[in-house]
Amino acid sequence: MGLDKTKVIRSHYDRRVVSDNDCKKVANMKNLDDDTFTVIIDIFVQMDTDKGGSISVSELQKGLSCVGVDLTQKQFEEKMAKFDLDSNGFLDIVEFTKYCIDAMGDNKDPKGNLMKALQKFDKKKVGYLNDSQIIEILSSLGNEKISKDEAKQIVKDADKNGDGKLQIEEFADFLLQDTPQQKGKNK
Repeated sequence: MGLDKTKVIRSHYDRRVVSDNDCKKVANMKNLDDDTFTVIIDIFVQMDTDKGGSISVSELQKGLSCVGVDLTQKQFEEKMAKFDLDSNGFLDIVEFTKYCIDAMGDNKDPKGNLMKALQKFDKKKVGYLNDSQIIEILSSLGNEKISKDEAKQIVKDADKNGDGKLQIEEFADFLLQDTPQQKGKNK
């Protein structure tokens, strides 16, 4: 049996924030497999910094910039006009999911997309991330700031090859470890 998509949304938002109707709309979208759905919802939750169930223009711009998507103001306004169906200046979970599906096009490689975004933080282009960069990545996505010790623990936990460095691919695997795709690979 597949992923209960409504239950996933409900684990983040109650009915006062995201309606049952919106949950059903997202859960029943075509061309939205479980892995892609999970990644989209995780991104939405991270970008929705005020936990209001929608993403403001500033939250979306900041979030897109953090994952390596740099749109011109005109491109951004065009995207908002296309996907902000109720023209309220926010993307709700349905609008955001449609935006993501459109943005991905035929590319259904969450790990590849994540690795590309993480490379933006590898400013020296050495192929790995240090604890300071981990703190920057997680805080830029709207997470509470973590301590240097917590970042070092993440490096230790995600460092599969034991070299003391966190390669971008290792961090991508670590971030995606709870997705159904990754669970299947770890069996």
